Amino acid sequence: MEQLCLLKKKQFSASSKQSKGQLYGQLSLLFNEAEAYTAPPGPQKTTQVAGHTRKQSGSVKEIVLDNIPVEVVEHRLSKEERVCPQCGELMQEIGTEVRETLKLIPAKAILSYDVYYTYACENCEKIISQRPS
Repeated sequence: MEQLCLLKKKQFSASSKQSKGQLYGQLSLLFNEAEAYTAPPGPQKTTQVAGHTRKQSGSVKEIVLDNIPVEVVEHRLSKEERVCPQCGELMQEIGTEVRETLKLIPAKAILSYDVYYTYACENCEKIISQRPS
């Protein structure tokens, strides 16, 4: 009988989490009493803060000076790599993607453009881009 009562108590009684929650709820009443005994708030002091404007971060072209040398690196596929894997036809160039990078070398800066060409097969109309992930 004692085991049956113990099992029923475990199964149907309040869980320990609930009882802890009730205990914390009662303790919070004690901490609120301390606020009631404090002095009433007087006139509040305010401080004026001057507003400011934030600079917008621009592109590399806006930051870099005009006299920095520019290098263009073209990434083209060879004729063998331009063969369509689906039908074997030679893919035609249909566009480019340009990635702009600022290379800082001590006492030297170079603006570099990586141009990636996009190819498509006119036969099966599948677009293949060579841009790295």
